[in-house]
Amino acid sequence: MDEWKQYIESGITEKEYSWLEWQADMLAGMMLVPLPELQSRFKEAVRRAESEGLEITPDGPAMAYISSWLGRNVFEVSQLTAEIRIKNESLFHIL
Repeated sequence: MDEWKQYIESGITEKEYSWLEWQADMLAGMMLVPLPELQSRFKEAVRRAESEGLEITPDGPAMAYISSWLGRNVFEVSQLTAEIRIKNESLFHIL
C-alpha cells in the first residue's frame, strides 16, 4: 500500500489518475451490479416506472426513477452507479 501511495504522490498526471479512477469505478460497478441480474431486474423497474405513469426514455425522469429504485432496492449502490451500468449496457435499447 505504501508503494501505491508513493506512486500516486510522485508524479502521476491528473489524466493518468483520472483514467485509473475510471477503471476502478467501472470494475466496481460490474462487480456490484452484475449484468444478468441487472437485465432481469431492469425489466421489473421499467414496469414499476410505467405504473407510476412515467414515459420510458433513456434521458427522461424514468431513468432517474429506475436507476434510483435499482440502486436502493436491489443492488445497494448509488443511483449514479446503477445509471452508469444501465447506460453502459444500453438496456433501454432492448425494450
